[in-house]
Amino acid sequence: MRREKRYKSRFAGSLRALGLSAGAAILLLSCVFAGSAVVAGDNADSAVAGQWDSLFGVAFGTTGTAFVVGAKGTLIESHNDGKSWKRKQLGDPVQLYDLYSVRFAPGGEVGWIVGEGGTIFRTKDGGGTWAKIPSPVKDSLFKVAVMNSDAACAVGANGTLLCTENGGSTWTVNHFMDFAFFDVAFSPLGSAWAVGEYRTVVSSSDNGKHWQVQSGGKRIFTEPPNFAVAFNPSGDGIIVALGPAIQQTQNSGQSWASLTINETGQVYAAVANQGSAATKFWIAGSEGFLVDLDDGKTSRVPTGVAADITDIGFSGDTGIAVGLGGTMVRLQRTDETWRVSANQVGISPAKQEVASDVRDRIAAQIRVRKTQSGTCSAGGMHDALGAQDVFQSLGASQKSYVGGSGPA
Repeated sequence: MRREKRYKSRFAGSLRALGLSAGAAILLLSCVFAGSAVVAGDNADSAVAGQWDSLFGVAFGTTGTAFVVGAKGTLIESHNDGKSWKRKQLGDPVQLYDLYSVRFAPGGEVGWIVGEGGTIFRTKDGGGTWAKIPSPVKDSLFKVAVMNSDAACAVGANGTLLCTENGGSTWTVNHFMDFAFFDVAFSPLGSAWAVGEYRTVVSSSDNGKHWQVQSGGKRIFTEPPNFAVAFNPSGDGIIVALGPAIQQTQNSGQSWASLTINETGQVYAAVANQGSAATKFWIAGSEGFLVDLDDGKTSRVPTGVAADITDIGFSGDTGIAVGLGGTMVRLQRTDETWRVSANQVGISPAKQEVASDVRDRIAAQIRVRKTQSGTCSAGGMHDALGAQDVFQSLGASQKSYVGGSGPA
């Protein structure tokens, strides 16, 4: 049964006595945030995202344009740096797939969207129109990275590592075991880096034709997943495991070292700031967690959001964070300080407490099922959406992970 059907039944028989799938986890947490959608920013249109919306990806294209993707073909776009938004849908109205990631090539004209069931869309006009691209896979694609107008890589469920060098006319398809890969990024040297389950890191120096294991790669259930990887143009990069545990590089991935930070939030996204601001990287995740990271120093930005942040994007002195419960937060940098723009709607402490309790119960049930089966259940770890949401539930019960030596 496709996950859209699971959304329609709120508790699905008490979520099958708490035998939770990932889609059910999202639904239950969305119930908690009902009536508390967040659309922050000057003159923001609060109608574009509701409390039942799950938003997964955000990126800036050409100057002033931003795009957000989410469940059931959701595409939300802005042409004034996120001050106002318009909503569309991509895909077949009869069978709308979830969209998980959006990214643009330098210049912002060429962009890609990937999602459930191997869904791929491409734009050549800065997001004015999106064409569906034939996909060589049916596995869900969780993230896409774009090197230039022709080259891109996407990663996802069942070990999928998918790359093109000609704008999607042909693809190189690889699979690494059946691991889920959650993020992919290009270094300034042109190498592709993908991260995923069991602290796995793989890289490719030939645009996805061949991949080498840098760390992880073994099914060790005590190892947390790597959820995010990012590089900036200077060759600095980070890999973040759920925890968080951070590895950093200053030479485009030729060597890595552990980075100790005094943070305990679960991280689901990391990006490099490509604009004029001094901050090198941003990490975001559970319960509105948002931190800028610069030369090992961290600074939290209060978002007033209780829902999980799933992705963040920046253009110069403007940032957009998106997440569950219809969360859209606009950030602005003034006087060397990042702040949330005016008119943000907060979520009450009472609802935050309820959300935390829900997470704990979900996490406890998933731990039991994982112990019984040796892995997360079908419809969980490798569900179309499942990997991200199962781990955010697991993250609620994990205090921290100790970082290892990092990729070799």
